[in-house]
Amino acid sequence: MKYKFSFAILALYASVSITAQGSSVPLLSAVSLVNTDCDRARCMLSATMLQLKKLNSTPVFSSDFTGDNPMAGWTAIDKNGDGNIWVGDKSIPGITYNGEKSLTTNDLLLPPALNLESGKDYAISYSLRQSGAFVPDNIKIVKCDETGNFSDTDIIDTAIVYLDNGLGEYIKSLRFTASETGAIQFAILVSNAESNGKISLSEFKVGEISKPVPMDVSTLEGTVNSLSHEVQLKWVNPSKDTEGLEIKDKLDIEIYEDDVLVKTLLDRSIGEGDACTFTPHKTDGMATFVVKTKIGDAYSAGVSIVLNLNDVEGEMVLLKAFDVNSATAKEWKTEDYGGTSSWVYDYGNVFSLIYNLNQKDDDWLFSPKVELTKGTRYVATYELKTSMDYSSSIDFTIGTDQTRSAVKEIVCQHVALNQNGFAEFKTKQFSVDTDGTYSFGFHVYDDNYSVSMRNLRIFYINPIISGDMTTIVPTMAYDRHSSELRVGARARVDVYDIKGNMIVSLPVVVGNVNLSFLVNGVYIVKVTFANGNAESLKIVK
Repeated sequence: MKYKFSFAILALYASVSITAQGSSVPLLSAVSLVNTDCDRARCMLSATMLQLKKLNSTPVFSSDFTGDNPMAGWTAIDKNGDGNIWVGDKSIPGITYNGEKSLTTNDLLLPPALNLESGKDYAISYSLRQSGAFVPDNIKIVKCDETGNFSDTDIIDTAIVYLDNGLGEYIKSLRFTASETGAIQFAILVSNAESNGKISLSEFKVGEISKPVPMDVSTLEGTVNSLSHEVQLKWVNPSKDTEGLEIKDKLDIEIYEDDVLVKTLLDRSIGEGDACTFTPHKTDGMATFVVKTKIGDAYSAGVSIVLNLNDVEGEMVLLKAFDVNSATAKEWKTEDYGGTSSWVYDYGNVFSLIYNLNQKDDDWLFSPKVELTKGTRYVATYELKTSMDYSSSIDFTIGTDQTRSAVKEIVCQHVALNQNGFAEFKTKQFSVDTDGTYSFGFHVYDDNYSVSMRNLRIFYINPIISGDMTTIVPTMAYDRHSSELRVGARARVDVYDIKGNMIVSLPVVVGNVNLSFLVNGVYIVKVTFANGNAESLKIVK
């Protein structure tokens, strides 16, 4: 008989966090055995597969109920007085509560009292099985006295357990901090509003563990608005520590700029999205920001992101769409430094580089030139296609001419790109040092399959004022009496004499620019705004 094997995670009504003290604890999952010679769905057989994760802890108590008397050392308390209690039941491993015998359930199972030390942390791990259940079982782990009395503040954990067809186990670990030294009594409470099937405690462990070290944040993203000189970071706070246990309380966040602490956020919610907007210490250039989580004196390793502080926040406005056909393809230039083949116009908007096993990879494709302005932030988009199984490496470059020797910068790198079918890529913002015409290049240097490119687009960023999202309108005016130039947006100011000689070039500013240092005469003032627009004004001083 032939079988194929597939794996599936069983759905639960509660989250599963699998860790345990001092030993391995399985993660709930299932193995399905399918008889491929049978067309009927009932030929599927199911079994339990155990995946193990080890928790660093010192054992305090452990019971897997494998002995002849599972109830040895344990106490069952009939809180609702209906005569139905937790008992040893060999039909299900462990200690079992039969919910079919009760209309409602409210019954406790107590392990031996454990000697714990105040201020120390302990991992409580437990496993549950079900049989014949048709509604979820409500389970609580509580701290109580020897008679089973407890208050709402003594509830350590709540679980809603419903295993589909009774398959697998519900397994969970949690952190408990002792508030006193001495004998501590725990209990497992089942409390259902109606009859149900059987539920069994198949394993219960307690172990001493170290204080929690939080996991790092996830999905860290960052944006820069150089106009307002602000950085915004967004992320998702962790919900678990490095042992895989749920974080019980809120945590703190620390943000570093180039290894210097710049921001501390206190009492952040676990497992939720978070954000921070702040003014960085640096005014321009590249900066590395690191976000660390903190619980007490314990820090996460930290997650970093590198941002360009010259970036601006705003709308992407199309500057140039490089649409290609058989006629305009001639405006593109290629250079082949590697062998017998090079980039060629293929079809539609597509250029392709056909893979050649015997050639060295050093092939260039250059776009027609486009006018760019110093001080403007640009973004490029394009589509690339390689192969899912065979990677190729491509650089996207910018230069002053359609040749390799004129390349000024690698704007974006695609190292060992595996891309089955076209996908669009977007560069980070970039700028140029001088006004002029520039060409964009695609450089293939490690080709293991054919490469195709299409739909190159160049955009400039139309800046917005952070907060109210108002589009900046470039304006300026000169007040001859005060010798002040009023600039209505962030801009670079260049002052020329009447013969065209530059007198001064002022850094990017916004507001009033004092020109009282100029001697009397006639001047031309050129103001270049961050969105690429420029205005000129003749002034008399």
